[in-house]
Amino acid sequence: QALEPGRLVAIMGTSTCHVVNGTELAEVAGMCGVVDGGISVGHWGYEAGQSGVGDIFGWYVEHAAPDGYASHESLSEEAARQPVGAHGLVALDWWNGNRSLLVNHDLSGVIVGLTLATRPPDIYRALLESTAYGTRMIIEAFAEAGVPVNELVVAGGLTNNPLLMQIYADVTDRPLSIIGSAQGPALGSAIHAAVAAGAHPDVP
Repeated sequence: QALEPGRLVAIMGTSTCHVVNGTELAEVAGMCGVVDGGISVGHWGYEAGQSGVGDIFGWYVEHAAPDGYASHESLSEEAARQPVGAHGLVALDWWNGNRSLLVNHDLSGVIVGLTLATRPPDIYRALLESTAYGTRMIIEAFAEAGVPVNELVVAGGLTNNPLLMQIYADVTDRPLSIIGSAQGPALGSAIHAAVAAGAHPDVP
C-alpha cells in the first residue's frame, strides 16, 4: 500500500534504500536513478540511499561501546530517556561514505562535541540521529526537485527499534508507517505473481 506518489519507502537494514513514485520526471541532485515504471506502471520510480545505517550502529556496539553497554537494547533504552538535544553532540552518517546526495565513497563519519561528560548512550543516540538527518536531506532534495514526500513507510530489520522510528518521524516531520508484514519481499512477490497469473488486473 505504498505505491501512491508521495509515500517514500525506506528499506532499513545495514544500509537504507529509499524509493518513491512520482507523477513527473524531475532531475533530483544526487539520486541513484529514475525509471519510468521502475516501481509501478504509470509513475516515475525514484531511488536514493544511504550506504551505512544499521552497519553504523553495529560498528559502535561491536567495536566502541564499553562493557555494560554493548547491546542495542541497553543503549536504546538509555538513549530514549534523554530529552532531544541533551547530549550536545552532532554526528554525520558518512561512516561508509555517502551515497545520496554527495555520491562520495571516500567520506568518513564525524562526531562533534565530545567531552569528558559524554557517555555511550549519548554517542549511540547521536549516531541514530545522524542517519535520520541523512534521510531528511534525501527527502528535502526530492521535494526541492518537485517530487513530494508526504509520508515514510519503513520496512527492514531496523523497524524493531521504536526509538529509531520515533527519531525518524520527528526529524523528517512526517507521518511514519511500518510495514504490516514481517516478510515484505515474499508478500511483494506474491502480489506480482497474482497479477501475472491473472488473479488481479494490476499491482494496486
